[in-house]
Amino acid sequence: MNDAVLEIVGAGKSYRDYSSTWWRAAGWLTGKPSHFFDNWVLRDISLAVRRGEALGVVGRNGAGKSTLLKLVAGTLTATEGSVVTRGRVSAILELGMGFNPEFSARDNARHACGLQGYSRAAIDQMLGEANATSRERESAQVNLLGETTVREPALPVVDEWTVPDRLSHEFDAIGFYLSAHPLDEFATTLADGVASEVAALDPVIADAAEHWRIERMNVMDRLILRLALYEFVHQPETPAKVIINEALELARTFSGDESVRFINGVLDAVRRKLQRE
Repeated sequence: MNDAVLEIVGAGKSYRDYSSTWWRAAGWLTGKPSHFFDNWVLRDISLAVRRGEALGVVGRNGAGKSTLLKLVAGTLTATEGSVVTRGRVSAILELGMGFNPEFSARDNARHACGLQGYSRAAIDQMLGEANATSRERESAQVNLLGETTVREPALPVVDEWTVPDRLSHEFDAIGFYLSAHPLDEFATTLADGVASEVAALDPVIADAAEHWRIERMNVMDRLILRLALYEFVHQPETPAKVIINEALELARTFSGDESVRFINGVLDAVRRKLQRE
């Protein structure tokens, strides 16, 4: 087994269960534990994995799969037997483990590589290669990503411009908003387009929503649906899936789960009716 990168021989893991917390404390104080029994989670596990091989561990809940992986990762010590690894061991014991949400993706990558023992020069080289590989893809997506960031500020503008009986001071307010938050060309196109075609957009939305009248809909849901429908019709280069996903993100941000389900259903009906892909 000398060529094995992972070698487990007769490994087992047990946890002591005491008859009471008093006996547990007495064992800690005296160094002579008693009145306990060993609860074996794993026992007599032997296996070897050679370079290039892959191994899957399958079992019922509570069978000890995670305990075995923790023994391999070194976060637990075997009660009996031996666990020998040769090379680096990277363990993802739960989703998101090791990632700091306050770090950028690149900083998280540097941190993870550093924990695995890579030098700064090696990390810079790997990230440089990854950046070069993805640069072409990023350039192809940059326009689309740029557009997704401006749908949100377009919402209050559409709200103001699609309500005919706004008071004059409210128009002054939206003018102030635009001076403080100038919209780019894409957002301006959306806002202008929805405002000019709201009379044509609303019947399509109402038809897809079946039993919902447009004036009875949640204000934010109505605005999001108008933006998405306008993109369906006038932005043929944007895939329908992207438009729907961005609408759902707006709904999650400004409404709630019920609105997400409602908007998804309406837009899917519109997509099928328009035969939009």
